[in-house]
Amino acid sequence: MEKNNPQMQNLVKHAGQCTTQENDTELTGTSPTLELEPDFELNEEITRTGVLASFFEGKGVPRNRLKDILSGIWKLKGNWRIRTRRKGVWRILFDHEEDNVNIMENRTWIINGKLLIIHEWPEDGEWYNVDMSKAVFGSKIQDCRHLT
Repeated sequence: MEKNNPQMQNLVKHAGQCTTQENDTELTGTSPTLELEPDFELNEEITRTGVLASFFEGKGVPRNRLKDILSGIWKLKGNWRIRTRRKGVWRILFDHEEDNVNIMENRTWIINGKLLIIHEWPEDGEWYNVDMSKAVFGSKIQDCRHLT
């Protein structure tokens, strides 16, 4: 190994943070497989079309059930995929950046009475540093002039 190669140093530094994931084929009912995906794979598309999701306090529904529920709730222009990053934390990738923006703008998502926390994918790719115990809430102000 070349000691002065920054890519190799980064690979070694993050080697322990590679995660074992279930392939998306499990969500379609075919036999499950395992796939190793290193965390250092990052490109501009992932930061524009990806989000990080987890249930508040880590208690919610399993990934395949979450996929079924969100598929019925979210009205998207394209497809989306969900991958396990670690237990209870998922990466969701949308085919269209517009769908990502829509999901982020329409937060808060309550699934089976549990808060689904959704954060933008970090630009540096270091998803394991995102504080998934904090949620972003938005509110819409209606025109209330008629009440005065």
